[in-house]
Amino acid sequence: MFVAEKKSALDVVARRLREETGIGDLLLNLHDNGMKPTEVRRALRRALALRRGESGDGVDVGTGKAAGRSTPAALRTELAGIRAELDAYRRGLYEPAPGGPSYSGAREVLAQIRDSGESGDSANSAAVQVALEERARATGLDSFDAAAHNRLIERYRSALDELRAALTPELVDAVLAHRDRVLQGAARAEALRNELNRRRSAMSVRELMDTYGDLITA
Repeated sequence: MFVAEKKSALDVVARRLREETGIGDLLLNLHDNGMKPTEVRRALRRALALRRGESGDGVDVGTGKAAGRSTPAALRTELAGIRAELDAYRRGLYEPAPGGPSYSGAREVLAQIRDSGESGDSANSAAVQVALEERARATGLDSFDAAAHNRLIERYRSALDELRAALTPELVDAVLAHRDRVLQGAARAEALRNELNRRRSAMSVRELMDTYGDLITA
């Protein structure tokens, strides 16, 4: 259940859940004044009837695989490897050398020396340049490939998008499994189904929520 003071916040969350998670059939806006009681009942029947493997969009909810995509496990492994590589680059830039400056720190000092008008041939400038080169060799930054680094970032972004798409069946499966556990352990579950399947019901939506709200929002 998601509660917000403003309707616009509810709309944004509902839209993103529909577009990005694949659980649109399991959503119900309880404060949508535009929904008729018959629409509320139809939405609840649809949510109760939804089963694994029925999400569509090239996704098999039962297997957790999206058509033509890597599995979530493979994508997580790839993302972990890319993060480790990117983190190694960050450490190479900012971690100080034993008894000396970091690569980034040495570059900054060298820039300050040059901006001050001091000769690049001075002893101070030469010492900083040596420290910079030593740190570059130690961290592997002396062979840094900017184009390859940019490709790595782009691959990270695309793999993250693939993971979001691949997680849809996992999320739907988890939500449906939770729903089924709640309904199987509730003696009133069959009464709720019967009530929703009535052609005409004396129960208003408010009465329906008062009686079965714990099952509907579980």
